[in-house]
Amino acid sequence: MLLAGASSAGALSLWTPDRLRDADFDFVIEDGHVPIGTERVSQSQIWVAGGWFDRRWQIDDSLVISGNSEVRSKSAVLQPDRVIDPAILASYAGAYQIGPGVAVKVRVAGKSLMAQAAEQPEVELVPASDVEFYVLQGPVKIVFEKDAAGKAVSFKGWQNGQQFAAKKIE
Repeated sequence: MLLAGASSAGALSLWTPDRLRDADFDFVIEDGHVPIGTERVSQSQIWVAGGWFDRRWQIDDSLVISGNSEVRSKSAVLQPDRVIDPAILASYAGAYQIGPGVAVKVRVAGKSLMAQAAEQPEVELVPASDVEFYVLQGPVKIVFEKDAAGKAVSFKGWQNGQQFAAKKIE
């Protein structure tokens, strides 16, 4: 049996069946917190809890692993229902060079941002604010940077404690 629930339709949109690959637990309780990317953090530290049911499919506290409250307090909370001004989203669209000959293309898709690095699959950038976004598959944190006129000129990113930067080239 699989039960996926959330406090809103937007929050439910954060869950994907990909999260079941190599599942080590019978259940996981998540609430939209994600690692901020500046430190190496395991996904289980961000959970509310996870674990196994006993032989009768009951909760046994000895089989439950709680997330790390200190790590959770430093984590970001995604806002999938956040409505960002379409002009702000449009300002982020373009190509960003992250390395020699390697670009990340960002485009607007409805009320969301999508990104594609080189030949990788396209992924959604889920907002935590108007400038801070996350790629759940990473997790990767992206913060767009603007010039004095408010034009997006670059972004900084973090994944597993590693920082990277990209300059807008088109």
